[in-house]
Amino acid sequence: MLLNVCLIVNIHIKLCSDTQHHRPLLFREKHLIFPQADHEKVPECPMEKLKGEVRRVAFSNPETGFAVAEVEVNGEILPATIVGNIGDVFAGQTIEVQGKWEIHPKFGRRFRVESYQKELPHGRRAIIKYLRSGLIEGIGPVLAEKIVAKFGDQALEVIDKRPQELLRVHGVGKKRLEMIKRAWEEQKEISSLMVLLKDHDLGTAVATKIIRKYGHKAMAVITKNPYRLAQDIHGIGFKT
Repeated sequence: MLLNVCLIVNIHIKLCSDTQHHRPLLFREKHLIFPQADHEKVPECPMEKLKGEVRRVAFSNPETGFAVAEVEVNGEILPATIVGNIGDVFAGQTIEVQGKWEIHPKFGRRFRVESYQKELPHGRRAIIKYLRSGLIEGIGPVLAEKIVAKFGDQALEVIDKRPQELLRVHGVGKKRLEMIKRAWEEQKEISSLMVLLKDHDLGTAVATKIIRKYGHKAMAVITKNPYRLAQDIHGIGFKT
């Protein structure tokens, strides 16, 4: 059972004066919270936004897009654990999420994501982590270090706008360059598609299914024959 974090915070304030052994009574006596009186309403947690750099991906399901990740939130000392259908997420990415806090009985305080927006990383350290992740085919950990050593904070701009300059990096030949260029363009198409699908009120889970099914060709499939989605993907239908 997931506990409403707003309710927990409210009760914690009332009970903390009775706490012994320097720990909140709330977590030693959970039965004090429930059952609630019928007339009591659980306060709704407001929607919040968090933005920061993905520090670590603890779990990821490529089939559903569900993931659990630690994010270094701007202005906060401790990382936040975010959970939800956030698609492919990698260490070093900058991500902005909207959702609500919850308390999981086993894993503790987590941020349940309802929508998200990913950005390219900034800074040498974050860019290296991003390129080391395996997201861009043709770039492994060693080559990631070499690319950032060569181009610094401009590394991703070079890959995007001036990929031919990668030939100046030892270990990048014409064949590898074409592999990198193709993988980079595919990721750009997938990112654009994810935004488009969410703009059309398709949930993240459904959007992830579409991308998993068709990959970077999804945009062409949707444009040419959108009814194919209903045939190929469970959970998608059209009003008649």
